[in-house]
Amino acid sequence: MKKKILSAKVFLLVSTIAFILACTQNNDEQNDQLFDCPALQANVGSICFVQNQQGVLNANCECEVTVTYDCPTLQLNIGDSCTTANGMDGKINANCECEAENTTQYDCPALQLNIGDTCYIQNQQGTVNSNCDCEV
Repeated sequence: MKKKILSAKVFLLVSTIAFILACTQNNDEQNDQLFDCPALQANVGSICFVQNQQGVLNANCECEVTVTYDCPTLQLNIGDSCTTANGMDGKINANCECEAENTTQYDCPALQLNIGDTCYIQNQQGTVNSNCDCEV
């Protein structure tokens, strides 16, 4: 009788250990079974982010971002930097037009001076000539 009780206890102990081991699988194996995209620990259709833009995971586990613009034909948003037809720096306005930031136009834009303006070269005062050179 003691032998049967001892055998039953050993069987119960071995069964319990086997059950515990079967329930504690490797986390990576569990993640593979739980997620469509185990490397990302996410499923197809889950929200994701790329460069601070929200997207959705596709079937290839890639984050697809749908970009929307205030001005779709320009692929720009209001306030984005742009260059006017005259070559001046500007910003996109509410009408989706590139509006110059600085409306001042110079004869010599590289110097931001006009012909006849005072200029300095090697610490000497000069005047901007028609070739946009500082002439001392």
